[in-house]
Amino acid sequence: MEMLATRVLDHLRGSPLSTVEQIAVPLRESVEDVERCLFDRSELFDHDSGSSRRWQVIAREEFALAHTIPGFDLRPWQSDALQDWVACGRRGVVEAVTGTGKTAVGIAAIADARSRGILSVILVPSIALMKQWHDVLTRTLPGVRIGRLGDGYTNTLKTHRLLIATVQSASRTTLAHDGNECLVVADEVHRCGAATFARALSATFTERLGLTATYERTDDSIDTVLKPYFGPTIDGCDYARGYREGILAPVRLATIGVSFTDSEQARYDVATKEMKSARSSLVSKYGLSESSFGDFMVQVQHLVGDSSAGPAKWIARKYMKAFTSRRAVMAESDAKLGLVREIGHLLKGPMRSIVFAQTVDASNRAANALKSAGVEAIAMSSGMSTNDRHRVMDHFKSGRIAALATPKLLDEGIDVPEAEVGIVLAASRSRLQMIQRMGRIIRPKKDGMPATFVIVYVSGTTEDPFEGAHDTFLEQVEKVAETTEDVDAEHAVALLSKWLDPALRPVPSIEKPELVVGVEAAPSVAPAAADSAKYAGVDSILAIFDACSGVLTWNELREELPENGIEQVLLTSDLGGRINWMPIGTALIGVSSAKDRRSERVEMLIALRQAFNELGANPTDHALSDAVVATRLADVTMKRIRELWAAMAAGGLEKSTQPGDLDTARTKSAGSETSASVGIAGTAIRPEQGSPHSVPDNGSEVAGTSAAAGLNELAITEFSRIVESKGGSAYRIDRSRRSAMVVRGNDGSRHITRIKARTGGDWQGQKSDENRALDDTGADTWAFLDFSVTPVKVYILEANDFAGGVRAEVDDWIRRNPGRTRTGHHAIRTEAVSRGENRWDLLGLGRSSPMESPSPVHAPRPGPRSQQDRKRASGLQKLDVQRSPEPRRVSARIGTSQVRVVLDHFGHRVKAVVDTINLATTITKFPGGEVLVGKTFRNPAAAAATVKSRLEDDQVFGAVKDWKLDDDSNVGLETMLS
Repeated sequence: MEMLATRVLDHLRGSPLSTVEQIAVPLRESVEDVERCLFDRSELFDHDSGSSRRWQVIAREEFALAHTIPGFDLRPWQSDALQDWVACGRRGVVEAVTGTGKTAVGIAAIADARSRGILSVILVPSIALMKQWHDVLTRTLPGVRIGRLGDGYTNTLKTHRLLIATVQSASRTTLAHDGNECLVVADEVHRCGAATFARALSATFTERLGLTATYERTDDSIDTVLKPYFGPTIDGCDYARGYREGILAPVRLATIGVSFTDSEQARYDVATKEMKSARSSLVSKYGLSESSFGDFMVQVQHLVGDSSAGPAKWIARKYMKAFTSRRAVMAESDAKLGLVREIGHLLKGPMRSIVFAQTVDASNRAANALKSAGVEAIAMSSGMSTNDRHRVMDHFKSGRIAALATPKLLDEGIDVPEAEVGIVLAASRSRLQMIQRMGRIIRPKKDGMPATFVIVYVSGTTEDPFEGAHDTFLEQVEKVAETTEDVDAEHAVALLSKWLDPALRPVPSIEKPELVVGVEAAPSVAPAAADSAKYAGVDSILAIFDACSGVLTWNELREELPENGIEQVLLTSDLGGRINWMPIGTALIGVSSAKDRRSERVEMLIALRQAFNELGANPTDHALSDAVVATRLADVTMKRIRELWAAMAAGGLEKSTQPGDLDTARTKSAGSETSASVGIAGTAIRPEQGSPHSVPDNGSEVAGTSAAAGLNELAITEFSRIVESKGGSAYRIDRSRRSAMVVRGNDGSRHITRIKARTGGDWQGQKSDENRALDDTGADTWAFLDFSVTPVKVYILEANDFAGGVRAEVDDWIRRNPGRTRTGHHAIRTEAVSRGENRWDLLGLGRSSPMESPSPVHAPRPGPRSQQDRKRASGLQKLDVQRSPEPRRVSARIGTSQVRVVLDHFGHRVKAVVDTINLATTITKFPGGEVLVGKTFRNPAAAAATVKSRLEDDQVFGAVKDWKLDDDSNVGLETMLS
């Protein structure tokens, strides 16, 4: 019945107000069983008063478990998780990332058990967690006697109805409770899978709840011990949901590649060679796993400790010695420590940072590097006494210490004060370890500032993201990342200076208000008296936005609050980036929303601006409704839209400029030019009377002032407009971090186009643009929009043509900079793309005529170019002359031995390249599975199995016949190979 209740719950969440028959048919269950389930679970399901009874999931405000903690309302994900747990018969493991409030789920279950007269036991893996649970339960359940077992305490369930026990102590005794019903809540439940600790999992516990940030172990005890005992895994809250619900701070990610010294490279190569030799012997002679690195390592470690293993033991020891040596070379790289020293000045207090190293020695060296840059830093290791660790944590919380460097001490089980920056100096294949590290940084932040993650890796090694390292971490963090940048060490300081400049960030709250520890959600706490006026201003501003459906004009805000007070609050950045501004018509429009990301608020403003440009000052209600129905403004009332329209059209404005035209007006006063507010692409705008002349990028901001987000959105809008004007259509690819669009030509052809925009200088790209296999969009063309001229110029190149040009320039750069890697930024000059001006024929939109081209703008004469540049330019120009405008037949062959192939599965299309000689298969495009792009498998069957397993979230077999040639022949790969 529990499994049926879970399935009914899932169905009604997607299809509320369903009849019993409408539920039973898709679930393939009898009407009688479904009806019995609905009536038996009245705490979960409710129906209307109609004669046919339409069922739905009970509203959150009526769900009893959501209100068991006095004075505390659970978050939506917490209520959903508890509903799932109840549907599973009050058994299950809730997986929720650190900082989202999984402890509150446990407290709600405990409070509910108390209300039903049921005993409760909380199992924890450490004394530190026992103290944290005791503190939070004392505050949330006042008056309840709370017993403890461990750390010198010997309480039992005979003397206390609520007991917190370390799993070590609980495994050495019997938690007798005289046959009464009892709930067990296991925090960090994955730790209970160890053979010794599993003894604490008494069969007499009738209700079972596990809590964990990541349900993972290196052995098989999750399947053999924990799942049979606790029951199913419940999806609680991942980073994406935590960000959607406004719980977690946004995140910026920088991956920085450095290089080995010659001696380090030699040591790395020797260790790699020894590892390969030992692994080959262990696999071929002793049957160790070849398919899974995790399984292989478990087997190696078992052999190392097995005195009866004979020669296999010594080969396993040789492998582990080489493995440890190679890892140490990467962890203690001189270039990594040099980079830490270079960026040290950016990590001074009051901002706090954590450096995650691999070894104690690397931690000490990192702390010393930061100290040499003037940062109050300290290295933490397991060799410290408990008192010393507590003292360090207190100093870190108060701001006396600005940075901690540690190998694994902070990975799990220790309550670490909030930090703003995480620097990872050592790769980890453990999902558990990387999720724990993320949780130390990506937490709720009162000031709303993004968390910053920096991964420093040695290029070309096993920790290089382009070689597949950090894939688990990157897959998680890219779901919520505002910005992801890969740069080399040369550009790292400039990038991080932009992100971490003390002048551009608010002062973080060092001494945080007292929170419900572990619940990780702040109840209403009065701020300090000195800050009360400032907080009142924030609350007032946000309240006014809420009253106006989240969107208003500057003048409307100024009418409600004193202008100087508004400016003061905006400039102090206490709004945490929750407001974006954009000039539209004659008004400055602001949008505020706690649940929407900044990019989504910018999209809303761009949509409003585009609608105003198209409809003019006096649209009909019908036209206005059609214009906003597909935007995020669709929830705003028509009356409110009309009020905004009147403000934007004040002064008799009939029609704004075209979307591609940027207003570069300057406001003049007494004959002198004053600075205007920054607009969508960094150009000046004309603020309405009384609007703020300068608003910083943090806190309240003008849409798009920080970076390229706004410019990219404008480029997407402008590019779509031009394509439509030429009889084609274009829509954005949402699954990629890159700005890419699908373009349908008026000749019926389909193209994927990467978009780049600039307002001056060069277009910014990556050196990796030379490799099309790394492009997750599979683009066949690139479009470069130049907003520095009016009308906007557009240059279009074939993807192979552009990649070849980048490759040649990177080759030239490598020759001039020996020892450098092919990573980091790449400037794209006008002369590199000039041959593509108005080449709309490449998108199936017809050969451009001279009438379609804008008047040429005479750019400054470029500086002298190398002989290679001249040859390349000459060759490309010759290619343009010879290119046939006729469509070419697509061939799957690449050279003499490789073919392009495609796999269609469950509506997903995955592309790869297969070497027909050795059958090595490299994934080149996998929407939704980008972490596999660039990975090479030993044969097409292995690649197909991995792809299909990922899509189905289950172990699935693959075959060569799953692939077809990526051309118009529709021939299977198996047929071609035979």
